[in-house]
Amino acid sequence: MIRTTHKMRANRNAYHVIDNGVAADDVMPAAPSAFALADKDENLRRCIISNQSLPKSSLLRLVLSPENILTPDITEKLPGRSIWITPNAHILALADKQLVKKAQKIYQTKVSIASPLAPFITKALQYHITQLLSLMRRAGQVLQGKDKITIWLKNKKNSDKKAFLLAMKPISSLHDGQKIIKLAQTSNIEIIEGLPEQIACDSFNRANVSFLLAIDGGLMRKLQPLINKYLLMNDADNEHIVIK
Repeated sequence: MIRTTHKMRANRNAYHVIDNGVAADDVMPAAPSAFALADKDENLRRCIISNQSLPKSSLLRLVLSPENILTPDITEKLPGRSIWITPNAHILALADKQLVKKAQKIYQTKVSIASPLAPFITKALQYHITQLLSLMRRAGQVLQGKDKITIWLKNKKNSDKKAFLLAMKPISSLHDGQKIIKLAQTSNIEIIEGLPEQIACDSFNRANVSFLLAIDGGLMRKLQPLINKYLLMNDADNEHIVIK
C-alpha cells in the first residue's frame, strides 16, 4: 500500500484534470534542461511498454495521482514516482492494454488511466504548447506576421541566433509564404511542420496564422521537447523528429 505523503497532499489539486486532459494548476511549464539528446545515463529513462531506454526528451512522464489515476505529467513537475512511455501511436495502443497491469506491479496498488490514452495526451500537449506560445508572445520570443518574420530573418545581427520556423499549414499550400520559407532556408533556420493551426490561432488570438518564428531563449528551450513529443504522437511513420 502506498502512503500519501504530506507533499502529495499539499499538491493534490495539481493532479486534478480539466476537460482537455491537463492539470488545471499546471499552466506554466517547468524548466527542463537545454534540449539535446542525452549523453549521460541519468538523462535516460526506460519506456514501460517497449523497455527501450531513451532520453527523457523523447519520453512522456506519468505519475500516480492521490486518486490512483495515472496522470500524464507533460511539464515533469508533479510529485511522485515516475513511469515513462514512448509517445507514438503504436506504443500507446499497446499501453491501453498493458499499462495498468505494469503500473500496478510498480505502485503495488490498483490504478486506472484515461482510455484511450493517445487522444488524452495529444490534448494535453496541445494545451501546454498553446500556453507556452502565449507566454513567448508576451515575452517577445515568438514572432507572428510575414513582415515581422521577414525583417528578423534579414537582419544580419540575428545570423548567430538560434530559431526555428513553425509552418502551421503544409508548406506545399503556403504559396504566399515562399519568400519566408526561402529566407529561412538561406539562414539555415529549421522549418517545422505538423502543429495544428489552431494552436497558433489560440496563442495569438487570430483567426488565421501561417507562420511563427520561435527565437532563442529559455522559453524556446522549453517549447522544443513539447513540440517533438507532439510530432512523435502524430507522425504517421512513428519516426523520431528532433528539433536541434
